[in-house]
Amino acid sequence: LSVVYVPTDVRPVGRALGARFDSTLDERLEQSRHVGAVRTSMLQDLLAGKPLEIVPLTGMIITLGRLVSVPTPVSETVFALVSQLDRENQR
Repeated sequence: LSVVYVPTDVRPVGRALGARFDSTLDERLEQSRHVGAVRTSMLQDLLAGKPLEIVPLTGMIITLGRLVSVPTPVSETVFALVSQLDRENQR
């Protein structure tokens, strides 16, 4: 599952809540290619054995999607997978 698919949930939820997006997904992906090697905070937490921030990040997209009746299948899948990883990481 690629992070490329996550905005397919985020953008429709954002739009339903009145957000405007000034760039396309392809433009944002192109911009990210120039950032270089980075580790997200969630990856850093995973590697350090710390609890993952899955609820405030991905969980919020799911919650907001439900509020505005927008399906969030990618976020729900990511949430389930990362939650399982988090449980295993905390053992």
